[in-house]
Amino acid sequence: MVPLIEEVRPVVVRRLDSVAAPQSRLFTEPRGGRLSTAVLRGATHWDEVVTKLGHEHLRRHDLRHTGLTWMPTPGCPVRMVLRIASHGR
Repeated sequence: MVPLIEEVRPVVVRRLDSVAAPQSRLFTEPRGGRLSTAVLRGATHWDEVVTKLGHEHLRRHDLRHTGLTWMPTPGCPVRMVLRIASHGR
């Protein structure tokens, strides 16, 4: 189970309907291959954005940590945060 925000659900459903087989990748890079860090970096203009913001050393993984740290504040149960982070069963 993967928790999804409601706005993302239609995109995922469309992709599920379009994949050829259950073992196919849900999302791929532009030529159909596996998504890589380099592809994501280029597609999001990560280097340019963090440089413009003055945070050249920021990594996307840092945002994961920040999000997971903030989740309990508005009331997300810690058990759910652990599941989202794949740290708990």
